[in-house]
Amino acid sequence: MACPGAKLNTMPDKAGVAVLGTGWVSGEHIKAFQQNPHTEVIAILSRERQRAEAKAREFALPNCRAYPDLAELLASDAVGIVAICTPHHLHVEQAIACAEAGRHVLIEKPIALDLEGLRSLRVADAYKTHELCLAADLSAREDSPIRLPL
Repeated sequence: MACPGAKLNTMPDKAGVAVLGTGWVSGEHIKAFQQNPHTEVIAILSRERQRAEAKAREFALPNCRAYPDLAELLASDAVGIVAICTPHHLHVEQAIACAEAGRHVLIEKPIALDLEGLRSLRVADAYKTHELCLAADLSAREDSPIRLPL
């Protein structure tokens, strides 16, 4: 993942990760972060705190806190990276909120629902101001019937 200008090298040895959402794809993100020795999932967001707590138990995350509110989660200085795995219509709003809070973001596809949403991410001043990384997870780009030209 290349993020020109992002200050990734200033993160602690083990970056705190927040996962937004508790559906199937959030579990795939949690598994990936668990395999990375430089990351630890420390927060999960769900509208229902019990669902976030259940997801933390499912993946044996002893240092993970459940949050029902994004602003409360972003108030934690321990969170350095946020993986957005929520319903599609929330992606742009949540990505901008994370950037404004100074967090690196990995956003699940679709990045936005329309061109206007995509453009708002592209020009979000917070990513430039805080020298942050905004990355998109396009893991199925090679799968049929989804095939994107690279």
